[in-house]
Amino acid sequence: MESLRPRRLTEFLGVLWKRRKLFFLMALMMLTATLIAIHRIPNLYESSALVVVNLRNDSQGFDDPARFTTLHQELLSRATLTTLIRKYDLYPKAKNMEEAIESLQKALKVETKLRSYTPQSPESVQISHRYNEPKTAQAVVADLVKIFEQGNEQIKVEAVAEAERLTRQIVEVEDRLRQIGPRRDFDMFRFEALARSRGDSTSALNQRQAVASSIETLTDKEYTLQRQIAEQRNLIAEQEKAVKAAPVTPGSAAYGTLLAERSRVEAEIKNYADQYTDKHPKMIQLRNQLSEINRQISRMETQTGPSLPMALTPEGRDLLAMQRELRRMEAELDLTQRQLQRRNLEISAMPAGAASMAGMAGVAPASSEKPPGGSSNDYAARTEYDRLVIRYNWLLEKQDSMLKLSGAQGPSHMMFFAVDPPNLPKLPVAPNRLILHLIALAVSIIFGLFIALASEAPRMFMINDHRDIEYYLGAPVLALIPETLTPFERARRRKLRMTRGLVILTLAAALTPILVVLFSYLRIFQIIGNK
Repeated sequence: MESLRPRRLTEFLGVLWKRRKLFFLMALMMLTATLIAIHRIPNLYESSALVVVNLRNDSQGFDDPARFTTLHQELLSRATLTTLIRKYDLYPKAKNMEEAIESLQKALKVETKLRSYTPQSPESVQISHRYNEPKTAQAVVADLVKIFEQGNEQIKVEAVAEAERLTRQIVEVEDRLRQIGPRRDFDMFRFEALARSRGDSTSALNQRQAVASSIETLTDKEYTLQRQIAEQRNLIAEQEKAVKAAPVTPGSAAYGTLLAERSRVEAEIKNYADQYTDKHPKMIQLRNQLSEINRQISRMETQTGPSLPMALTPEGRDLLAMQRELRRMEAELDLTQRQLQRRNLEISAMPAGAASMAGMAGVAPASSEKPPGGSSNDYAARTEYDRLVIRYNWLLEKQDSMLKLSGAQGPSHMMFFAVDPPNLPKLPVAPNRLILHLIALAVSIIFGLFIALASEAPRMFMINDHRDIEYYLGAPVLALIPETLTPFERARRRKLRMTRGLVILTLAAALTPILVVLFSYLRIFQIIGNK
């Protein structure tokens, strides 16, 4: 036979109904194997912890970012993972330590959250671990959090030692400040009085210099404006000649503009005629506008340029713009002259000796001036006092920072603080058994359909009924002769059917554990369920 007879859907359904026992047996066998493989997948429990990171912006203190980076690398190092695997006997079915470390890296999740503002330093660390025993998962996360706690202890020891050293320095600075404090206060009182008197003279000098500089700027601006006004007047004179020499004719641009405007107004009147009456305000306005345009067009057709408004020609519009610019320049010149006059009055009203007094005050900078009547020792003591005050404030800030790191103000102020300690999970997070059961049911139905259709496939190439005879031979079937069997043949067929059924049952029973082992080895359902 060169080709198969095309079959309809009802014929395929008939084949399934004929092979229904085989379909249900194969589907049941596959469903049993997949369910056993699914239930052999261990539950995964997830334990997590949240550690807050308090990094300081102290450039003179410990290198906090580098310390955090070191601890983070230690957290995920092979030495740490190997220690956890051996301590809790993780992944006993792994072939070697490399495979166990790879499995732990997949089950371990460390997320570092950065701040949303500048500088984007680490804000918190989320640690989570999945394992088939909840207590073991909690213990692994607890050991990882201990790495940060050990870092806190090391920072605490260093901070306590640094705080003691700073305390000794603060005591020394306080003793020295008590020794030179009273003398410095008396000298500084006299020095500040002198600086205040000289500051007044310097202020007068600065004010006089500012007014003089303003007068120079206004003078330059006045001269510039006068030149620009003269040039603008020359341009206006030339433009007036061009306006007088260019008559407006009916073929000019202004004439064409009026014609286009008249066409537009007439079109609007025609459009609004269907909507409004002649007494409507809109219609009255449009008709008045049209009459005005017609009047200007009639005047342009009978008269020439000099008797028409300048705005109707391009030359006239340019002349008007140049005249407006001239008026603006003249107004700006008048304002500049008024300001210049006021500045001259101000500088004439200032005292004549202000400059000389300010010059005397500016002989030496105020920061380097020694107080009157003070010796060089007093000046050195005052300078040392100012330096010690700055150092004293810096030492207090540094000591406060060290006290925070040492835990004196509570554990929440230390560099690492576990906000959420490792929890003991009660419910598994994986696998998703509902999804796996639905997948197993679908796989079983597909497998049963495949086996039923495969068992019937050889018969599709044979002549089985009258439809095959009509298709392949092209002869109509007039009658069907029923098959007649002897008692011996019936018994033999029944025995053959029973034997075939027992063989299929045995094959299904033997195939079930094989499929279970296959699914468990390939870990198909475990991979799907853990996603």
